[in-house]
Amino acid sequence: MKWRVITGLAFLLVLSVVSFGVYASMNALIVGILAENDRIRVIAQGFAVAIHFWPVALAGAVLGGVLTLMVSAPAFSTAQDADHESQRRYYRQQAEAAERRAERAEKVAQQRLQTQLQAAETREREAVCALDRARQLEQDVAAKVRNIMAETERQRATAAQEVEQSRIKAQDAERRRRNATATAERLRRKQDQAFIKS
Repeated sequence: MKWRVITGLAFLLVLSVVSFGVYASMNALIVGILAENDRIRVIAQGFAVAIHFWPVALAGAVLGGVLTLMVSAPAFSTAQDADHESQRRYYRQQAEAAERRAERAEKVAQQRLQTQLQAAETREREAVCALDRARQLEQDVAAKVRNIMAETERQRATAAQEVEQSRIKAQDAERRRRNATATAERLRRKQDQAFIKS
């Protein structure tokens, strides 16, 4: 609350206490007097006077209430305005703090997302490189297999030629052996015939 409100409320409190003190100290002096037929008669004394003269007490209470209301209403309104302003300020601070927290959270989320995207891009590049290496390796292996198969086929063809040449040589050698055997047999027969003739 503002100092004006506090001052106004303090003034009302002091005024009420002083009024009650004055009334209480003058309690013995307050006397209810009634005049009848030119005669004065005491009908009440002290606080009991308020019961007998209730219209006057009611008018005083209403007047005091109106005065109190006139003094306290602006003070209450000012206090309420100050409270509302304080609440608005508090809620504004809370909203600003929440907005700052949201901005920080958004920045953190953006950074995390950026980090995850970079990590995903890195993994994708690594996967593409690994796939390229695998394809290259597959091509290299296929080329080596083709080379090995071609070399094997060449060696098989060479071996087949060598086998064929060996077979031909073996046939040629067999033919020569037979020819040599036949020649030797002919020579032996000739010698046997020459020996028989001689």
